[in-house]
Amino acid sequence: MPVKVNFRRHAEKTKSTKTLTIKGKKDAKILGQSLPKKPTKFYYDVLRNEETARLMQEGLNSKKPYALRQRNILEGHHSFSGSQKISFLLLSFAKKCGITEKKLIKLWLDNKIPRNLIPNPRKVADDIIRDRFKLFLKVNEGLGKKEIVFENLTHDVVMSAIIQRLTCLKYTRMFGELPGDLESVTISISKGGIAKLKFREQEFDVTEKLNLILEYKA
Repeated sequence: MPVKVNFRRHAEKTKSTKTLTIKGKKDAKILGQSLPKKPTKFYYDVLRNEETARLMQEGLNSKKPYALRQRNILEGHHSFSGSQKISFLLLSFAKKCGITEKKLIKLWLDNKIPRNLIPNPRKVADDIIRDRFKLFLKVNEGLGKKEIVFENLTHDVVMSAIIQRLTCLKYTRMFGELPGDLESVTISISKGGIAKLKFREQEFDVTEKLNLILEYKA
């Protein structure tokens, strides 16, 4: 059955990075109100992503109720477990180097950070894709003809790594700036198994690459 998977950056965060600003809370709820009224499952990890998910859920349910679930994204995941969460690793490393986190992420995407210090973008993206898509496809099997939307509230580093891996294009050259607040990348899989990735008005056929990643056995 058709499935749509969104990886979306959280709403505007406070300087503490743990919670959302007043503007961020308002924007998340407004976005939820504008989403298509389809069965949707929300996934999140840290507090600001959970807060964004809950506000989007409230907005989505404001006109017509839908049964939604919220679960941790990447729970027990190789590159996102404990103190080894990729976002925390990058932030910590950026501080040590005296550069901004955004600049470090771009260096990481361009494979300029040693693998022994931080897992490379390809490995991180592959782990996320296998972990998430196998779950999504399994959940979707029991829904008959009903299309379901999976909303993953996550980080710009996660989104850019996935985009780079599936399109086989250097993110920094193709898109420049990292994903902004509430921006999303959408991967849609048709009834016939064709996978399309959409980001910033551009669309890519990622069927072959997605299948290769999902079929790979270490």
